[in-house]
Amino acid sequence: MAFYFYSNRGQGNDIIPIDNNGNIFPNSPNGTGTPVEQPDGNETTPITDNPSSGGLPLLLKELSMRPSAGAVAIATSSGILVRFMEKGTGNVYEVSPDNSAETRLSNTTLPRITEALWNKNGDRLIARYEKDGEPDNIQSYYAKLTASGTGQPEGSLDGSFLT
Repeated sequence: MAFYFYSNRGQGNDIIPIDNNGNIFPNSPNGTGTPVEQPDGNETTPITDNPSSGGLPLLLKELSMRPSAGAVAIATSSGILVRFMEKGTGNVYEVSPDNSAETRLSNTTLPRITEALWNKNGDRLIARYEKDGEPDNIQSYYAKLTASGTGQPEGSLDGSFLT
């Protein structure tokens, strides 16, 4: 599963720090939150009231039900997107925190991925997995996400194994 933490001041797609110390989970005055109605009519429960966001709640939103090996948030001209690698197949997906629209970006199969480490641009990664199901035999695959070609719905992961 992929989750996305965000706080919105109502100033467009700006992502703001959680608090001045960079803490992801600042202390909550009462430790509980009340449901907040979002513009789309769905209710979400805030983790805490965030003083640095002008009292607006910090929200946690589930982006995908797919088990994720690792994810990265990237800024694009259309807003924030989250790319993640599915554990079971190694396929790469992209999802928007705003509308939860999920798109498969690669159809390259890398089974049983346990960890995916992304670069900050979200176009390269190192996928790690147990070869032949042996915990002592870890394989690492360095890959670049290649865009889809003409007539192809998804791109691919092109790369090589690391020694």
